Amino acid sequence: MRNKISPILTILSIALTTVSACGTGHRPTRSPATTASPSSSSAQSLADFCGDLNAFSTAAGPTFDLEAFGILNKHQKPSRKALSSSVTLILLIGPRLMTKLPSGIHDDLRLVLGAASEAAKKLATDTPPDKAVAALTTAKASAARKKITDYRGPC
Repeated sequence: MRNKISPILTILSIALTTVSACGTGHRPTRSPATTASPSSSSAQSLADFCGDLNAFSTAAGPTFDLEAFGILNKHQKPSRKALSSSVTLILLIGPRLMTKLPSGIHDDLRLVLGAASEAAKKLATDTPPDKAVAALTTAKASAARKKITDYRGPC
């Protein structure tokens, strides 16, 4: 169990480092025409939302594609462990984001969560890692992941 949790903690650590950079004056650009905010206006709620959004972006963003195609691995093969960690993080954080993201992104998030669920099942079998995450790398799923990771809202 410890081996499965360690990569998740690494991803969360990277995401939290990204979140802490938000307090340094660096403000990512906001997506146009979206003004959704967390359900509570408290500073902690905003920090939680931004942390979840950054962690999701870390797991589902461009690095996921590089890992899925084996580009980040010195052996040029996708890493089942890294992909499994990313998929697990997507499945953990995605449902929390569903209530906080604008309704225009809900369908994209549902698509990504469905693909991640399929990928998680296949990663638990002997399916080659690149084939296991194929549902997350289709053009439609990639576009949905990009739309979610590009959204910055109030962060």
